[in-house]
Amino acid sequence: MIKELGDFTCGLGQIAPQTTVYLDAPHGNLSISHRNETGIILIAGGVGIAPMLSIMRQVRLSGTLNDLKLIYGNRVEEQIVFRQELSKEDTVFVLSEPPKDWRGETGLIDGPLLDRNLSSKQFESWLFVLCGPPAMMDAVEDHLIARGTASHRILSERFDYD
Repeated sequence: MIKELGDFTCGLGQIAPQTTVYLDAPHGNLSISHRNETGIILIAGGVGIAPMLSIMRQVRLSGTLNDLKLIYGNRVEEQIVFRQELSKEDTVFVLSEPPKDWRGETGLIDGPLLDRNLSSKQFESWLFVLCGPPAMMDAVEDHLIARGTASHRILSERFDYD
């Protein structure tokens, strides 16, 4: 999954078919291997959904009994990727610029949004996996700590565009 935003990625749509290209693998390190929490909260902002899809699919394919909840934010509805697949899961869709008929959450992924959508038990005992823009990450991490979530149950990967 690539967001066409950087100096190189903005030109991807202009590459001619049959052009040989070389891609480097993702460099993240989010992993839920060897975790024993009963549930997982995945929180993604924009293209941060990429590792969350991988984790979600891994959990489903492995047949483990982990409860999963995804909170997924975008600016506009057209930016939601894999919407049909994600709608089959316990997903909270969040838009900062929603259309008039939007029925999901609005605004940013922040403390009040988390409080509306998560239980005390989830804050206390579930694993949190985060990937998104710096402002979202800061707000979510600070709120989780304030709510008593142990830091070892918060896995995060920050991204920024050079």
